Amino acid sequence: MTLTYNPSGPLAKLGVLDQCRSEDTASRSHYIFDTAGRVLGYYGNAFIKEKGHMYPGQRGNLRIPRQRLQQLLLRRLEAVGVPVFWGKCLTDVKVVPMALMPPLPNTVSAVASRPPTHCVRLAFEDGSCCTARLAVGADGIRSRARRIVEHKVLCHLEQRQKRARQRAQRVPLSLIHI
Repeated sequence: MTLTYNPSGPLAKLGVLDQCRSEDTASRSHYIFDTAGRVLGYYGNAFIKEKGHMYPGQRGNLRIPRQRLQQLLLRRLEAVGVPVFWGKCLTDVKVVPMALMPPLPNTVSAVASRPPTHCVRLAFEDGSCCTARLAVGADGIRSRARRIVEHKVLCHLEQRQKRARQRAQRVPLSLIHI
């Protein structure tokens, strides 16, 4: 997996950037093979003559096996007391006021610049629910979590547009200056 090296980015804020850097498998060239092992193509900095070499101390992207990144993130979550639920099938996501959230250890302070006012309530196919300050949908390219959230966002935007049209229709003509 290719990750962006950013000393003030999300990996640093999660406290795993140094570990990811130590796991980095540097690469400047990438080859694409077919099932018979023949080279179909290639890409990367090594093939761009104008690009040149990196200067001492300069960082490119980090390349780390996906399973290793998962291990690092899970260890970090465990260390700060954040539960991870496996084998759940998400059915709904709702944003609710933080007052409905049970108190948790302050694990967001390094990431958030101000205290959160809302949290998310997640419902699962087995009937269980949980409430969290942050939900990460790491369920792949055909993400169910993303589909659910995108649907909610689109519905919300459509409702806002509808209300705006209704308000515009109620404006008396005497208030419109031409």
